[in-house]
Amino acid sequence: MTMRGAVEKIGPREAEAILDAVKDDPRTRNRPVKDAHVEWLAGMMKAGKWRLNGEAIILDEDGKLLDGQHRLWAVISSQVTIETWVTRGVSRDFFPTIDTGATRTTADVLGIRGESSSTVLAAVLGWLHRYENGKMLAGTKASGFSQETAVALLRKHSGIRDVLTWATAQQKHPVLSNIPRSALAFLKYVFTLYKPNKAEEFFEQVADARLDRIGSPTETLRNWLLKKDQSRARAKMIHGTLTVMAVCVKAWDAFLNDERPKTFVWYRTGANPESFPVFPGEKETRGKAIRGTTPKEPRRKKQDEDRLVG
Repeated sequence: MTMRGAVEKIGPREAEAILDAVKDDPRTRNRPVKDAHVEWLAGMMKAGKWRLNGEAIILDEDGKLLDGQHRLWAVISSQVTIETWVTRGVSRDFFPTIDTGATRTTADVLGIRGESSSTVLAAVLGWLHRYENGKMLAGTKASGFSQETAVALLRKHSGIRDVLTWATAQQKHPVLSNIPRSALAFLKYVFTLYKPNKAEEFFEQVADARLDRIGSPTETLRNWLLKKDQSRARAKMIHGTLTVMAVCVKAWDAFLNDERPKTFVWYRTGANPESFPVFPGEKETRGKAIRGTTPKEPRRKKQDEDRLVG
C-alpha cells in the first residue's frame, strides 16, 4: 500500500474509533499514556490554541495507529474537533523508527529564533506566564505554558532581554549570584513593572551593604542569601528556586512598606504550607503585564507618599 497524507478533521468519534481499533491488538502497543501530557494538549485544544503544524497522526496499512495516541486522547478529553495531518499506509516495519527524535524544547524554539541564553530565557518566560495566570506553584505544563505562549510573551515583553542581560552579569556577584539567574531576571522585571525606581534601589541595596540601613529588609535578605550560600548541599534540599523567590517577594514587600523584619521564611510543605506570597500591586501589575506595557512611576503628592511608606 502506498503512503498518502492529507489534512483531516479528527473529532471525538474519529479519535475513539482509531484508539478502539488498536486496544486489543498486541502488535500495536504504543508507549504508556502520560495523563499530564494529555491534559496539557486538551487544555490547548479547549483554549483554541491547537495549530496545524505538520505533525501527523500515523496509521499503518490496515488503518491501525502507529503514532499520535496522546493527541487522540486529548481530542476525546477536550471534546474538540481538530484539523491535523494524517499519514496513512505506513508499513508497520517502520514503527521502531517513528518518534525517536529528541523533543524540541521551548529553549530550542527560542534559540532557532536567534535568542541568546535561550534556556534561561525560556525559564524566565515560564515564570512570567505562571505569574500572570496566578499559578506560581504549578509546573510548566500544568500552568498551560507552551512554545507558542513563550514566543507571544517575548513579543509583548521585549524588555525582558535587557533584564536577562543584567541578571547574567550578576552571576559572579557574591550576593546576587545566590538567586538563580532565571528567578533574578523574572523578579527584577516584575518588580520594575510596579515600581521601576524602587526596584532599582531594592536590588542595589541587596547587592551593596554600604547603601542600606541596619535592620532593613535588604540587609535581612542579603544575610539570608549569604547564609544559604554557606551550605549549598543543605540549600539544595531546603532552598529551591521557589523558596528563594518567595523570600525575595517578602523582602520586596517589606522594603516598600519600610518594615524591619528580623528574618524571612516561607514553607511550601510541612504542617502549615503557605501559598506563594502576593506581589505588591499584584492585581495592577498583572494587568499591565498582560497588556505588555511597563507602567511609569505614578506621581503622588507628598502626603500620599508619606501615607504609603508610613
